[in-house]
Amino acid sequence: MRSLSWAKGLALLLLLLVLAAVPLFRYLFSQRHADTVNTVNFIDRGTRVLSGSRDRHLFRWEVNRPLENLYRGWNGVYFTGGGDAGASVRVLRERPLRDSERLLVAAGLTNGEIQLWDAASNAAEPIRRWNRNRNGLFDNVFDLSFSPDTRYLFSAHGSGFVRQWDLDGFDRPNSLEDPSREIYLKKATYAIADTDGVNGDRWLLVGGEKNAFWVWNWNDRRVFDLSSIFRQKIGESAYFEPIYSKTDYITTMAVRQRALVTADTQGYVRIWDLEAMRGCLQEADRPKSFEKEGAWEYERDFDYFARNWTCDRPLIRWQGRETHRGRPVRSVALTHQGQCYYLASVGDDGRVVLWSFEAALLEPGNAREPEVRTLARLPRTPLNSVDIFADIDRRSIFVVSDGEDGRIQLYRRRIAPDANCQ
Repeated sequence: MRSLSWAKGLALLLLLLVLAAVPLFRYLFSQRHADTVNTVNFIDRGTRVLSGSRDRHLFRWEVNRPLENLYRGWNGVYFTGGGDAGASVRVLRERPLRDSERLLVAAGLTNGEIQLWDAASNAAEPIRRWNRNRNGLFDNVFDLSFSPDTRYLFSAHGSGFVRQWDLDGFDRPNSLEDPSREIYLKKATYAIADTDGVNGDRWLLVGGEKNAFWVWNWNDRRVFDLSSIFRQKIGESAYFEPIYSKTDYITTMAVRQRALVTADTQGYVRIWDLEAMRGCLQEADRPKSFEKEGAWEYERDFDYFARNWTCDRPLIRWQGRETHRGRPVRSVALTHQGQCYYLASVGDDGRVVLWSFEAALLEPGNAREPEVRTLARLPRTPLNSVDIFADIDRRSIFVVSDGEDGRIQLYRRRIAPDANCQ
């Protein structure tokens, strides 16, 4: 009798060991990217993640299936139907989701091509693909941004061009052959973000080489160069005259409500007040009529271009470079809930960081600091991309980033119920 009980206990122990080993086995052998992951994005209201890599593939990952993910592993599905996108995938952006519209994702490639994919299918080919390459030269796509009404897609390029594409009727033949608008800034442009301007106008914020920062009011064709803002006094720190080289540039930016967050290769994370920026530019004179079509050349003194625009009020409310140890910050993502902002960042130091701050930090004269938590440290793995999603029903913040060996990492952080942005 004792030997029988002992045998049952051993069998149960072996069963438990096998069940415990299944997730590890699936983790080690699950389908994943074969090369460095360049971009990750939450899509479909945070229920899925899309990733793109140097291996030319797009993968889709399910988020809200904990039991399935536990015993099958967080297994990627070839979003490109088993084929590849044709070049390294540099950036992915989901079109703002509306109930009556298809779930679309735009992909920007290192060969200058832009693709539109149906995110609800496993189609082997994109719906549309187009580029603006000339003379056999590839114009690397570094960033993409949709307008909130979903009609326009903006693209930032290594050549210094920023282009606007009209997606109205994008599925018709011969559409998207030429951009509806474009500007030439003469410096590589790495990051863009769409936001509200003033008087009903729309702005595209552009970050680029030598830490250049522009505001493109594309409704009335004005461009403001705000690069001198980096010389403003912030808090109690002194004025300084930074010298930037081509290796110094704004790598990423994110906008939510009143807050703009930028980061750069010097390791700085900066929090800007968009309301102060709107107030600064609101009284600028509108340009005279100008009939030239096509690219707007940076070096000519057109009325619509304002060089070295200065503001009489601080626009940057907080900045720091200690969190990522002064190493380049490659990606930031921002969300908000009520008066609380939540920011995720990754960089060359291999850290995945979650920040939180109250809207009061954006007020003039406020000396508050953001709260910082390190979610993960991968010291031997520089990280390229991060995204963030607030699940209000589950009172949780989800953060996704690239990881080691072509994997994607998902992190969850509970939101404190006392609304103190913790």
